Amino acid sequence: MVDHAKRSLANADWIVGAFVDERIRGVVEIYGGEPSGYFEAAFVVEQEWRRLGLGWGLLQAAIQKASGYEANTLRMVFSRHNWPMRKLASKASAKLDIVLDEMCVDVLLDGSTKISLD
Repeated sequence: MVDHAKRSLANADWIVGAFVDERIRGVVEIYGGEPSGYFEAAFVVEQEWRRLGLGWGLLQAAIQKASGYEANTLRMVFSRHNWPMRKLASKASAKLDIVLDEMCVDVLLDGSTKISLD
């Protein structure tokens, strides 16, 4: 985990965490932008804190951050068996594609995805 954190801090364009009781419970990392035209987001939420809205809050923050750049899409890639991420993508009205054993999910940043930071 320490090695992953070091690589993320060195390579990600943006990282934000979800804190509960002064402890980090989830993280989203954003990579990319130019020249691909999209940002890629990677999520992790501590298992006992899943299904409580932390992933949705992290996705909303990622959408808001990526929308401030020239990119038109926020992309997530995950296992097709990752049902919590599939639910999160569906809630964001994302376009889903199955590629081999992975889901490639695009959240459009053109304003068609409604977010609320309340």
